[in-house]
Amino acid sequence: MAITNISSDKAGLPRWAEHGLFRSIARYEGPAEGAKMLLSGRWHFTPLQLWEKVTGYNDELLDYARKHHTNMLTLVWSPGFSHQGDQVQWQIMREYIRKAHRKGIKIIAYHSLTNSFWQEMFEA
Repeated sequence: MAITNISSDKAGLPRWAEHGLFRSIARYEGPAEGAKMLLSGRWHFTPLQLWEKVTGYNDELLDYARKHHTNMLTLVWSPGFSHQGDQVQWQIMREYIRKAHRKGIKIIAYHSLTNSFWQEMFEA
């Protein structure tokens, strides 16, 4: 039998994942994600929008999540640069994951596996 969040016996599910209790927000933020969008030509940033994108993993997002009873965030771990290129994103995420966990919020780390910057990867 498959276990889903609508299983009648809830076998194996943590309480936060049960039907009606799972609340999630996905945010694609951080310096490496901002760089990805700029390099992909997918968005024309104003300086304020760029700042908000780069600094989007902040205490205000965690406060918003708590206020709205969100128990899981999907955040960008790797937008597709080399290890060197993603390093700053990883540093931010490591601390942010610790902060989220202290507030009872689970994290799904998004990895961009098919939309990578192969030229930067090979150079770095």
